[in-house]
Amino acid sequence: MPRAQKFAEEDLTYTTFFGPPGRVDVAPTVDSSISRSLAAGLCIFEDCAMVYTMTYDDVLYILEGELVFRTDDYEVRCGPGDTMWVPDTMSGTFEAHGRCKVFYAVHPVDWDEKAGFKPA
Repeated sequence: MPRAQKFAEEDLTYTTFFGPPGRVDVAPTVDSSISRSLAAGLCIFEDCAMVYTMTYDDVLYILEGELVFRTDDYEVRCGPGDTMWVPDTMSGTFEAHGRCKVFYAVHPVDWDEKAGFKPA
């Protein structure tokens, strides 16, 4: 039977997902080693404009800073306390001017493999 777990921020290891220029660092907490359906963790966007096509559903809760997701038709701008959803197959640009820290939850759990990302 699975057990509830705590992930202390000071124990997390960040790995670079994107950059330079700028950078996006990811610290996975929930992954396929403990979940069959979703993944989660913390992510820091810093001075970046990351063009990206989603290969998974992504929910982002903004902890600090501002994050913009821009498409050819519109933009979604979020700050602390806001939640952003970016669906599978959506293409656009994630932008951060300065530092933006988010909590993310994604489905499916193997998002990192679909995105070609191998965390440390």
